[in-house]
Amino acid sequence: MSSHAAESAAVDPSAPASSGLAVVDPVRVPTWRRGPGLADDARAALAEVDRLTAEVRSAQDAHRRDPDERWLRERLEDALVGARTVTGELLGQVEQLEQYALSHRHWDLETRLRAVVGAREVDAMALVRAAGEPSQVEVEAAARMERALRALRPDADEIEHGFEDLRSGLRQLQRALRDVLGHRVDRPLTLRHLQLLLDASLRVLSTAAVGLLGVLALATGDGTAHGDAAVAAATAAAAPVEGIVELVRRRLRCAAPEQRLLAAHDDLTYLVGDFAHAAAHGGDPARLESLYAAALLESAHAARWSQRVAWTAKHEYAVSARQVPVALGAAMRAVRAADPAGLADATAAVREVHASLGRYRIPEPC
Repeated sequence: MSSHAAESAAVDPSAPASSGLAVVDPVRVPTWRRGPGLADDARAALAEVDRLTAEVRSAQDAHRRDPDERWLRERLEDALVGARTVTGELLGQVEQLEQYALSHRHWDLETRLRAVVGAREVDAMALVRAAGEPSQVEVEAAARMERALRALRPDADEIEHGFEDLRSGLRQLQRALRDVLGHRVDRPLTLRHLQLLLDASLRVLSTAAVGLLGVLALATGDGTAHGDAAVAAATAAAAPVEGIVELVRRRLRCAAPEQRLLAAHDDLTYLVGDFAHAAAHGGDPARLESLYAAALLESAHAARWSQRVAWTAKHEYAVSARQVPVALGAAMRAVRAADPAGLADATAAVREVHASLGRYRIPEPC
């Protein structure tokens, strides 16, 4: 449908003229004007966010009582799937509302002022209480919306791009969730980052659902031109997704060889130094075995990644890294044979390797 046809279809010829300030846009009468469809959908999305939040908290509590990281990861990833579904539903609602918002014309200061005045008529707390006693999630979302509505300024350009910004933010969240779920096998997030991502995503979605109820309250009313766009702008401001997108981008991007070498070098240097200290002070053989196994793995990583960077000392470094299994292996043979004299000599060699690793200046990541 063309924009002109859409505007014509949205006009109610029988609507009375508004009093007070002149309103340049006709009253919108979308096809769902007299039905509960979109309002019910927005409330259902809000209820689903409430349910997901409760499930996440319950899983976290159960994990604290009986730690099981694999089980907790599965629960958090299930909640991410649910959050992605809710994001898609809210996106569809924004797109349905936007096509009836005749707020793309006449954006002068007077119109912006009318938009802000109209938006501040929205009572977010009343909207979440309309379906019964609100949950803590709903109350917090309504509070965020009310703060954003109070912060609206008539001279802010964001008002005229309210629906566009809200839709763009939800699309970015949708892509971030898709990327995390798509890489849960090859590049899984840590449990801590999964929890941060879920908390932030559910906060965005609950705020967006309350914001859409506010948009609907104006869009199904008899006036307040542009007010719904102002509410959409406030919703986008109250539910920013930039932090979520940056978190996902940083955690999923492939690290440069310099970054991987630096991480492997730091771990290897720590492990060799810890082994030398523990061996010199009669450390527990089981702990020495653990440090030895970890150092073998890290020495291989460090040698491999040193060969991947344009670094003049990479060949010398690889030789030093490969001395770790030799020196620590001799120390472990002495530990297993209960040979104090042999262990003392081997520990001195481990200290030399540790000092050698500390002399390298690893190239900084670009």
